[in-house]
Amino acid sequence: MAESFLKNSLFDIRLAQHKDIARVAEVLAISFYCDRKGNWTFLTNCFYPIIRWGISVDLNNRLLDLTPHYACFVVTPDAEPDRIVASAEICLRHIPIGSSSFPLFNWNSDRQYPYLFNLAVHPDWRRKGAAKLLIKSVEKTAKSWGCSQVYMHALENNFAARSLYDDMGYNFHRFDPELSQWLMGSPRRLLLRKPIN
Repeated sequence: MAESFLKNSLFDIRLAQHKDIARVAEVLAISFYCDRKGNWTFLTNCFYPIIRWGISVDLNNRLLDLTPHYACFVVTPDAEPDRIVASAEICLRHIPIGSSSFPLFNWNSDRQYPYLFNLAVHPDWRRKGAAKLLIKSVEKTAKSWGCSQVYMHALENNFAARSLYDDMGYNFHRFDPELSQWLMGSPRRLLLRKPIN
C-alpha cells in the first residue's frame, strides 16, 4: 500500500513497503551509527554490513507482522519517489508511565500507548521539514487508533532532536534508568510524551 499521508513542497510521506526495507535500513544505519555529518568511525565501518543486515531483518519482521497497530512511514523527495531520505515507526507498546525510578513498579500491563520510534533523517536531508512531517503522520495515526497521547524516547545529549521534539509539543515525562548509563556513563534516555487531543 503506497497511500500518501502528508506532504510539503519538498517531500511526500507514505507507508513503507517491503521493497523499501534496504533503503530504510540504510537511513537508520547512517542516522544512528554515524556522526552528525554522516561519517563512519573505523569500527562502525567494519561492522556496517552486519548492522545494516540486523536492521533489515528487524524491519522485515515488523512489516510482515500483521498487527493492526503498527506503521512505518517513509519520506521521499517529491522529485524522486523511489529515494527514501527519512523514516519513522509507531506501534502500541506497554510503557511504564509512573514516576518511580524503577520501571517494574510502574508497569501497567493492561494499557498500551502509541510509541514513536526509529525516527531517522539522512544527514543530507536534515532541517528541511522531513522529521516534522513524520511526527505529524505518526500523531495522525495514533489519533485514528483512538489514542490521546504519544510517547517517544530521546537521548539526553541529543540536543538537536530534543529541540525539535520540544517545538512539536513533546514534554519530558521521566528518565529511563539503564544499567549502561551507570556502568559506562552512557547518556540517559528521556521518555517524552505529547497529548494529541
